[in-house]
Amino acid sequence: MHQTLCQHLPEELSKPQRRNLSWVIAGLHQAGHACFSKVASKRVGSATLESKTRQVRRFFSNEQVDPQCCYKPVAELLLKQAIASGSPIRVLVDTPQAFRRAAGRDGGVGP
Repeated sequence: MHQTLCQHLPEELSKPQRRNLSWVIAGLHQAGHACFSKVASKRVGSATLESKTRQVRRFFSNEQVDPQCCYKPVAELLLKQAIASGSPIRVLVDTPQAFRRAAGRDGGVGP
């Protein structure tokens, strides 16, 4: 999965950023939830859950990682594959964040 995802990620991401993004995407899918600790719990390895959760938080707080630039190519790829296969599509949305952005209360751009 990592190699497939990396083919569609922006080249601006470093190798560690690509690796982290690929396991975060896999963790989101496997956990079926957007909670950092649940996503982190799906990562294999001997690190503690606390350490894995901290890695997820650091990835998302990294100002050098543009979420739209990272997620859009992967989302497009996965949606195209799901549509072609007839598979169900699972969409996870952080609704409080989306509503804050739509209302302009966090300084972000609306959805």
